[in-house]
Amino acid sequence: LRLRCLRELFGSLITIRSKIVQNDGESITVKAEVLLNDGDNQILLSDGYANKNINFVKPFLKSSLLEFCQTSAWGRALGNLGLLGDTDVIPSAEEMLLAQGETIPTSNITVNASAENVVVEKEDTDAFSG
Repeated sequence: LRLRCLRELFGSLITIRSKIVQNDGESITVKAEVLLNDGDNQILLSDGYANKNINFVKPFLKSSLLEFCQTSAWGRALGNLGLLGDTDVIPSAEEMLLAQGETIPTSNITVNASAENVVVEKEDTDAFSG
């Protein structure tokens, strides 16, 4: 739907370019760029990255991991341009890591998250839960 809206508004004046940034056999990172064609020049309007790990996707997606990652990168680039999908928010990197149960290091705070609990630890004080 977002791509169709973009094409209806701009037609062939817009190019979406994808580039594989990393592919090590287990995970793939794709960068997508939305470019405005201006004569012989292209102006970068927005970009978006997506990273998918084969160990953390549903089994039916494993055979098409690159396509899935590219579609996600396009969606993020279009979202960064203001063409949002079903929701009106773009999650931050920290929110994505928390959703995956990762640890988020900051200058003096570390957040460890799981589906059941979030624990925030400060370097100089006791840990507390939220």
